[in-house]
Amino acid sequence: MSIKVFERLRKMLIEATHEERADIDKEIEKKTGKYCDEGVNELSDIEFIEIVNKVKKKRKKKRAEQNKDEESKEEQEDERDKYEQEEQEAGEKIEIAA
Repeated sequence: MSIKVFERLRKMLIEATHEERADIDKEIEKKTGKYCDEGVNELSDIEFIEIVNKVKKKRKKKRAEQNKDEESKEEQEDERDKYEQEEQEAGEKIEIAA
């Protein structure tokens, strides 16, 4: 974790989670070809903010996809529970009829 990246975020009053900061470090390294503590000094404020926004947007999209997957799983579980309940009720009706 880059201390200089953390300090620059703090100076610019940008809040970022630990995971976002780690991704920002990686993006800086990819863009500059240097370790993030060295590369961050080569970036203008605009370039730095673009990296931060890119990371935050990517994380937001990932969280949205995870939430969508969780909702889908819940819907599948609800359908399965409903099916099992209907199956059980049908079995009880058969027992009563017999």
